[in-house]
Amino acid sequence: MSIGVRDAGTLFRWFEKAKKYFEPFKPELKNQIINYRSKKSEINLLINVPDSVRRKLAKIEVPAYQNFRITEMIDGVSFNQLGNLWFLEGGKWKLDASKLPASEVYLVRLEGQVSESALQGLVRIQPSSNRDQTEEEDKYWLNSMLKNAELLKRIWQELRVEDVNVGVKVSIEKCFSIAIPAQLVKRLTEIKKWIEVGRGKDREEVMRQWSRLRRLSYEGASEKDAVDAIDSLTTGEMFTKYISVDQPYRIGEVRRSSIFKGIFPESMLVDAFTILNLRNPTAIGYLVFKKKKYSDEIRKTFE
Repeated sequence: MSIGVRDAGTLFRWFEKAKKYFEPFKPELKNQIINYRSKKSEINLLINVPDSVRRKLAKIEVPAYQNFRITEMIDGVSFNQLGNLWFLEGGKWKLDASKLPASEVYLVRLEGQVSESALQGLVRIQPSSNRDQTEEEDKYWLNSMLKNAELLKRIWQELRVEDVNVGVKVSIEKCFSIAIPAQLVKRLTEIKKWIEVGRGKDREEVMRQWSRLRRLSYEGASEKDAVDAIDSLTTGEMFTKYISVDQPYRIGEVRRSSIFKGIFPESMLVDAFTILNLRNPTAIGYLVFKKKKYSDEIRKTFE
């Protein structure tokens, strides 16, 4: 195996070692599933334990690795679960082969956590900072892939990485600044300054800022109504109406950024999830923000 694949993390090195302990049973890897978001992994291994091997090897022992554990064993003929035949003792998973039914073929399931370094070595995610702009829409390029896919095919019959997240920061500040009445923007800006000044100890500056604020009149929505409207327009539920994503991606959590530019949120944070496997090791597409329709909705709200 190349150094590049080894750098994907100790997960692969552990499996190589664990597989050696199963070698008397002709192990066949059925599949491995990794959840990128939760960092959980599941490995399904098919083993053969004929009577001749069972008489020769009474016990099967596999060294325990970090928090990986053997969670299930299934009879390959009847597909019945075989109960808690495996037990952890002295840093090893152990099985009394004499207690196995005479099916000879069994599916062993292993589950555990994958390290962050292993995930970084396995998956490459291109930051989606570049975008194509028109008057109607902003497009954010999504690109993720399995690293060294050809080499990974030599190790795994099936490898599936779920919930690969390409996070997108969708800029929205300009949508608000062009759609909300300028006089209201000025008043909200002065209120923000007054609050900031009020946190200090210069009472004269507080009074001057208050005086500037009182001189700004606005016939329209109250400041509280305006702030409530901004909050409403930047909920995940509302904003999702104005974004779409190409397959093989799907939209996950949508939330407002905590960073403000002036009085408006700078951006919305959108999770775009996909699945990578050895048949489709690369996922590309666009996340589209319908910014004109969103600006029109803001303008309509403040009319």
